[in-house]
Amino acid sequence: MVIAGALAHDAAALILGHGHPSGDATPSPADLAYTRALARVCAAVEVELLDHLILAGDRITSLRALGMVFNEAASVAPDCVRHFVRHRQRLMTKKLVQILHPCVGQADQLPN
Repeated sequence: MVIAGALAHDAAALILGHGHPSGDATPSPADLAYTRALARVCAAVEVELLDHLILAGDRITSLRALGMVFNEAASVAPDCVRHFVRHRQRLMTKKLVQILHPCVGQADQLPN
């Protein structure tokens, strides 16, 4: 979804952020692995990953400030990523239309 959103809005760069409800802003091994994988996909589709922020209570950890490198060489073919993202967007749009179908054409009947 992150890459799909970036491509849908023609973004040149993105900053990823998520919360740790535990209150510990230390990146987990899963956080680091996800960031590395996302950096490779970003490189493949020419979207710069600027940072990954972890928010925990009143603490924020920047993976960039910790020295994580985000400009990893692309190991995924750009066309494959773009095809996957477009396919995923079409499926999501179709599902949204199915969910909203009963409401389509009834917008004028909704209360203000």
